[in-house]
Amino acid sequence: MTLRAKFCVIGTGAGGGILAYRLAKAGADVLVINSGRIPAQSEFENELSPEQKGHFEIGPHTTFPVRPEISIVHPLLADAVSRSSIEGPREGGFHHYQIHHVNGLQNLWNGICLRYSEDDFANRNPYSEDCRWPISLSDLAHHYSEVERLALVVGKQNGLRQFPDGSFLAPRSARQIDRLFIDSNAGSLGPDLFFLENRKSVDLRPDSTQKCVACGNCGRGCRSGSVYKFSTHLLPEIRTLRNFRLLEHTRAIKVAAVESDRAEGFSISHVVAIDERAAQIIEIEADVVIVCAGAIESPRLLLNSFADDRSKAEQVGEFLQDSPRAVVGTSFFRLWFRPANEDRGYGDHILLGGQIKDSQGKRIPFVGQFWSDFMKAPYYLAEMPRLPRFMVEAISRQVYKSTATLVLFSPAVPQRKNKVALSDRVDHFGQRQARIDYETSEIEADHNRRLATLGRRMLRKASGYITDDVGSPPGSGIHYVGTCRMAADPRGGVVDKDLKYFKSKNLYVCDGSVIPVLSEKHPTLTIMVLADRLAERLIKTYV
Repeated sequence: MTLRAKFCVIGTGAGGGILAYRLAKAGADVLVINSGRIPAQSEFENELSPEQKGHFEIGPHTTFPVRPEISIVHPLLADAVSRSSIEGPREGGFHHYQIHHVNGLQNLWNGICLRYSEDDFANRNPYSEDCRWPISLSDLAHHYSEVERLALVVGKQNGLRQFPDGSFLAPRSARQIDRLFIDSNAGSLGPDLFFLENRKSVDLRPDSTQKCVACGNCGRGCRSGSVYKFSTHLLPEIRTLRNFRLLEHTRAIKVAAVESDRAEGFSISHVVAIDERAAQIIEIEADVVIVCAGAIESPRLLLNSFADDRSKAEQVGEFLQDSPRAVVGTSFFRLWFRPANEDRGYGDHILLGGQIKDSQGKRIPFVGQFWSDFMKAPYYLAEMPRLPRFMVEAISRQVYKSTATLVLFSPAVPQRKNKVALSDRVDHFGQRQARIDYETSEIEADHNRRLATLGRRMLRKASGYITDDVGSPPGSGIHYVGTCRMAADPRGGVVDKDLKYFKSKNLYVCDGSVIPVLSEKHPTLTIMVLADRLAERLIKTYV
């Protein structure tokens, strides 16, 4: 089967969703393909909490201390046998979370939206000489505002250089547990520590049918749809347009190139895809192809496409980055034996940020998420003392309702050797899987240790009596970037400042892979903003 479109967009995550929406609203003929389907709301039903189960995960055979494994488990994650496009992780290797469904990893996105700062775009990360931004904050400023309004970002104007202000809706007020943490740590780092209301893409409008109900399930996919996702927020506006088509269960296998004018580069003649249910090949002819499959899948697709001519894929897959992070959990003793009658949704947490010094005395920016919900897994039993069972249950109830977690991020250290390459194994559809080569640098390990120390100190100041470090293996930050990085010229990257593939005249990439160096801040908003900017340029050029 052969289809024809002006634009073919591959993927509907942070980049593809915004891009498809903007092109369709401008009247362009746009065809979007996506592996998997639109997730049903039933995929995001809340699980029962330990308290609701009535036993706090304490059974007759429970032995203490309990140390549950910290992992992300969700039915939308790709099955390792039939749907995974990545080799299984090696011992101590990179953990990649794959979702082959509409919205991509935004199905499990908790919605944090932070603008990159002038310092980020000024390439002031002291470890990123090989990976540099070819654009400035001014190139994206109005696009940040457009996307923030589109995605309903909440927040306040704080006037902080590290966390630029934006176009925000009013956030929720801090709760008792937030105030305890903030007040206990006020001034602990002097002017280098900031607290701010969570800037998050969440619908808090009282008259909205999708307003946040603070159910605490944001980290596993919001049941009410209040956290921004393409399928719930933008797709309903364009789905019935004649110029828009979305093909679900359609997986891109390769883009086919034909030689063209040497100065302009090769052309993409068509996209080869497969109907996952019927195993039928689909060819899509398009004037412009935009790959938005993510920082792991996009390089895999390009490497498979140009496996016979690697000159077309030089530097593709290199400089894979993920956020170095430290995760520390606690229970606040000052909240014991007090009623816990406030909303305790995962989406309500506050943010903090500032700078710390590394082992070389360099000042490194960091950002932290402080969140507290009624935990779905018994992390609060991790360091439970050996006590009579009735006392363990009584203490568990107090610990359970006063738990908080601090997740602290620092900038990544780009390394060429960290990369996505092709494996000798093939996936369910006969395409070569990706092999991820990744090693945490000593600098990142140093940052993690220092952030963990800072996190423990801050939680203890707020009466945290249990402080538990949670392991964060490489990849668990899920902020994958860098593998098709943008650059000023072909020597420095894979795509230009307008996200056009350097070696092609009609191929673009628009997802986390184009971000050249990962800030301490979450990259999703910036990916969406780059998509908005690319859409503006494509509309001016082709529509």
